[in-house]
Amino acid sequence: MTECRNKSFPISYFDLFANGLTNICRSLYFGMDLADTIAEAALAAYEAPTGLGMGPEEHEFLFGYTHFVTEQQIADINFADCLIDWYDRELQPSFLAPLTSRGHDLVREIGHWQDKLERDGEIEVRAGVRVAQEGLVHMILAPSHIERIPIIWRFQNALRSKL
Repeated sequence: MTECRNKSFPISYFDLFANGLTNICRSLYFGMDLADTIAEAALAAYEAPTGLGMGPEEHEFLFGYTHFVTEQQIADINFADCLIDWYDRELQPSFLAPLTSRGHDLVREIGHWQDKLERDGEIEVRAGVRVAQEGLVHMILAPSHIERIPIIWRFQNALRSKL
């Protein structure tokens, strides 16, 4: 039920949860990339007259999501690490965390309600598409990462020869 009040950032905690599922719905991902993508897609789908808008209130909303997921024991998040990002580094935390038993129960409950709403004709979903369905998380390697690959390779080979 928790939604951001900014019409230029149309996103809810449910959006973040359902879209953040990964690893065969066994883990939950969160990062600014996910939040931005969801909000931009919603703005495009509803043909909003404005673009994406985000400020301190929206950042508080997103940090509230991390707090909510931790408080409700939906995923096993290292909240202490999130606090370091939030307060010391002034960054929105990101995480990839395994779901708890409560998180798995939530995924099953969403599936149950989707089936019921489809049977009752209240929603129509393309075959094979589930509300609680995994998405893929992809790490983008920057040029500095690519540059490190041969260095890592040489390091591990040199270390192997020493050991």
